[in-house]
Amino acid sequence: RHLLPAGVLPELERALRAAIETRQFELHYQPVVQLSDGSMTQVEALVRWNDPELGNMSPGVFIPLAEETGFITTIGNWVLEESVRQAVIWQRNGTPVTVSVNVSALQFRDQRLPQVLRDATAADGTTSTISLLNFSFHAVHCANIACISAGEGSCAGASAGLR
Repeated sequence: RHLLPAGVLPELERALRAAIETRQFELHYQPVVQLSDGSMTQVEALVRWNDPELGNMSPGVFIPLAEETGFITTIGNWVLEESVRQAVIWQRNGTPVTVSVNVSALQFRDQRLPQVLRDATAADGTTSTISLLNFSFHAVHCANIACISAGEGSCAGASAGLR
């Protein structure tokens, strides 16, 4: 649950809805580095929200709210699509990068997830895709595992990992 005063939540929910409608989210890519040689092995896509009135919103605040309101699926699908788009840009510029994307329990249970992955990766016209989806133990435990059965879990070049 939230540590915010109850009166703030409706305002924050309205702001979150507006953020989705006006595309106020951005992705930051955090490098994952091999300690033995310092090489970058992949990047993790991290969604950030900079509200014009409220400023930079902590993911610790807006992600739980997005999960409670169901907006997390819309936000998560956008993250997948944008991550594929960026991976394609990096590949075309000669720097193929493995992109890791976190998937919420709600998004994982969404039966449309495999199609979202197929659509995002089919649109790029290259071999570059999201190479790693991170599911929390909670997502896997609470979800119907059949959703990521053979052929679905690796659809269009995406692979799944449990963290």
